[in-house]
Amino acid sequence: MTRFVVGAGIELSQAELIKRAFAGDDVQADFEAAKAAEVEEELPKQARIPGSASVFFTTVSCECIN
Repeated sequence: MTRFVVGAGIELSQAELIKRAFAGDDVQADFEAAKAAEVEEELPKQARIPGSASVFFTTVSCECIN
């Protein structure tokens, strides 16, 4: 295992050194946010007709009694 001397007799493994170098960085969350934004840009924009989402049609059946 390779160890690195980082100062005043402090030795760290490669994994420990990388962990300290990126401490406080949320690389995965940054990647996921960037990827979501990229995907959102690439999706086709849907045309909407104003008010179309709130219109519902109902079929009513009536029986007439004479």
